Amino acid sequence: MLTQDQKNFFRENGYLAVEDLFSPEHISRLVRRTEEICANWQNEVQRLQIGHEPGTEEMHSSETIRKMSYLAGAEKIFQEHASHPGFTALVADLIGRPVDLYLDQMQLKPPRCGTEKPPHQDNAYFRISPPDAVITCWTALDDATEENGCMHYFPGSHLRGLVSHEAIPDTPHLVPPNLDLNQSVGVPMRAGGCAFHHSQTLHHSYSNQSDRWRRAYICHFVQRDADISKGSQSKPMMPVLD
Repeated sequence: MLTQDQKNFFRENGYLAVEDLFSPEHISRLVRRTEEICANWQNEVQRLQIGHEPGTEEMHSSETIRKMSYLAGAEKIFQEHASHPGFTALVADLIGRPVDLYLDQMQLKPPRCGTEKPPHQDNAYFRISPPDAVITCWTALDDATEENGCMHYFPGSHLRGLVSHEAIPDTPHLVPPNLDLNQSVGVPMRAGGCAFHHSQTLHHSYSNQSDRWRRAYICHFVQRDADISKGSQSKPMMPVLD
């Protein structure tokens, strides 16, 4: 369970970092399965919607994978993570219950070629109402540092509401114009930690300048009675907490 100070921090800042939420053994199992999927990526492209780093079209390999999606619907080990009682209890502390897994994804920043993630609000894509009913939970599978591309948040930005976003040509990204990235706060995290953030918290990450991976498994949870009719996902993936 979260302390009152932690809940207050989340409500004021729109994000909360919780270190060591998952055991090293748990993270090792996720990493091992992730590496197995990456090694077999050519046979998993459709099932897990595997995507590669932009600019690597001529040399796609297990070392250029940037993203996977819908893992909990296809892999028992990721389903167990998304429904982990200690994990979902913290989600309920922040958005209430009952809760469903709305969407999941793996975001990987390969060594030296992992690109930046532009600033955005998740609800610019999800369009879930009310925005307080959805939360993003970013679990570090590797130590996330400033050098390899840890998460950066704009404290209190969720209180502004949904801001305007503009499409970046030839990419799937929607980005608010005229943001000063120096106003964001880096959140380094050990493997096994989890960063929770509000659907309207502006966030981004820089490129991976290190020789180490920066992998994260991300679960987006939603209150069961929220309106998701305008969202990018037509229905939740699975119930996790009644």
